[in-house]
Amino acid sequence: MWEWYKFLVELRRNYFKKRIIQRYRNTNNSEIREIVKVIRKENELNIFNYDFYNKYKNMQPDVEYDKDAGMHYIIENNRPLYFKRGMGKKEVIEYYRGICAEQDTKSPHKYVSDFVDVSQGDKVLDLGAAEGNFVFQNLDKIAKAVLVECDKDWVEALKRTFRNYDNIVIIDKKVSGHSKKGSVTLDELSKKHGEFDFIKMDVEGMEVSVLGGGQNTLKRKNKLAVCTYHRQHDFRNICKILKDSDYKITHSDGFMTMYYSWGYGKPYIRRGIVRGKK
Repeated sequence: MWEWYKFLVELRRNYFKKRIIQRYRNTNNSEIREIVKVIRKENELNIFNYDFYNKYKNMQPDVEYDKDAGMHYIIENNRPLYFKRGMGKKEVIEYYRGICAEQDTKSPHKYVSDFVDVSQGDKVLDLGAAEGNFVFQNLDKIAKAVLVECDKDWVEALKRTFRNYDNIVIIDKKVSGHSKKGSVTLDELSKKHGEFDFIKMDVEGMEVSVLGGGQNTLKRKNKLAVCTYHRQHDFRNICKILKDSDYKITHSDGFMTMYYSWGYGKPYIRRGIVRGKK
């Protein structure tokens, strides 16, 4: 299964590499020109086509197996971070490399910056928690965290990772723009759990919809980190929503190169995160 997955990834890489080079051959954007130059020179295509990514490609973390839980985990800061049941050791290593690269100080996918960061005593809302690495890395700062995740396998891993933390709440639902069975809105979360100091949002292309279901939450004073690369026009739309809600905004440095799905359309090179505060 893992070898078949790697074959598909390589197939997509070659397909999108040709399309990206063709698409941006006459771009006036100097940052994008540098990315295309790297893709040509290295004969390679990655989500992050920057030098910082090289240090993660061959990273070899120690992966342990919890027989009782039936899941692999990695120890970091003397704490175990668990991964989905069924993920093999190689898959965990590859996944862990990815989430470490995502949060590198130079990464276009880094949630925090000098502009917005998790402060001591913050109450955090993590929408699209996945493995929970964002909260995991900030455990020593946060007063409370609410993690929302709809993938049952990730929820199981989250419960194992945070089983000894009374200040962590895990919600097994989708987050959406409308209240319906099996889902919850941003405003509903704020109403039930109180105001949040920091909201991180990585919900696979539902970010605009989720913001639409959080109009009352957006009126309050908080910090936001919102993914903008899942859909073609998300960067523009999310910037507008936050500006209209009186947020001061900025974006992460650099660009992400999208090739993991056949459905990705132009632009293939996109901004990763919009950060907001007020």
